Amino acid sequence: MGTLGDEIDLISILAIFWKRRNLILVVLTGSILFSLYTLWRTSVTYKAEATILPISSEGGVLSALSQSLPLMVGGQSGLTSERVQYILESRRLSQQVVVDLDLVRYLEERGKLKLKNKAATYQEKVGAAASTLRKALEIKNMKAKGVMAISVIWDDADWAAKITNDYVESLGQFLNTRSLSFNFQVVDVAIPPEKKHGPIIRQMLMNGIIMGMLLGIALATVLEFLEKFKVIGKVMPHKMRSIG
Repeated sequence: MGTLGDEIDLISILAIFWKRRNLILVVLTGSILFSLYTLWRTSVTYKAEATILPISSEGGVLSALSQSLPLMVGGQSGLTSERVQYILESRRLSQQVVVDLDLVRYLEERGKLKLKNKAATYQEKVGAAASTLRKALEIKNMKAKGVMAISVIWDDADWAAKITNDYVESLGQFLNTRSLSFNFQVVDVAIPPEKKHGPIIRQMLMNGIIMGMLLGIALATVLEFLEKFKVIGKVMPHKMRSIG
């Protein structure tokens, strides 16, 4: 009996979907079109990555490997990789990269420098450019491998690599000028990526289809409920009068 009831409920649900198929189709089509519009508006991005290797002060494999790699910072290792990550993600270091590469002019020429005040000073422009830069920065502290990956996602492959490498250089300068005890070697410098990082067309379209289906089904269910509620509202007064 339970199985039969479940089958009846499933048939009823499918009947509702079939009844409201035009609505579901319209919502699904709208969601797909919105996804396509978003794809059209989204810039293609590239991800460049550099890898650095912290040097162990106790010798061993890391120290042996470090002898064959370009040294960036002097001193003994005392600063933790977590704090180095914090420095990389800091506003100060991003501002240094902005100044090094003249990213204020670069962003202004492309209309991508977001300013609240049109009469902003150069320092305010540097701050705005640094905010844009920090959003494009990714840091992965891979403790299992003993390395840190520094990545920048940008809409130009050459600039993605250029900004990433300047982050590494700026980190070395920052640590040196402040006599902070941390050593690292550059394992891999960033090179202009050949493949784009985003947007992922298949994923965005699938998201549009799933969201469209869910929204369409939800609307169909709500409309069916409201329709039945109105019918009940009309029938109940007649039944009450008959009982009276």
